Amino acid sequence: MCAHTPKRCLSLALRSLDQVIVAPRSNNLLETRRIEGEFPGILSIRESLIKYVFEPAAKDKEALRAAVRKMRQEARASQE
Repeated sequence: MCAHTPKRCLSLALRSLDQVIVAPRSNNLLETRRIEGEFPGILSIRESLIKYVFEPAAKDKEALRAAVRKMRQEARASQE
């Protein structure tokens, strides 16, 4: 907790944040050449998300919709 005014605390926090961001060991950007050299088939973060998160979710959604349609058709058929 800061013993100074909130404005002063914010100023101190922003200054320390600026020092962290420009630090020589800051991880703002990921250097991927070494990883790609070790694992040539590795996907980028974006490609990995698409392949392993979004595509399976879309397939699950399609399967769910198909199951719901089938249940509705069966319900209609049993009512007739």
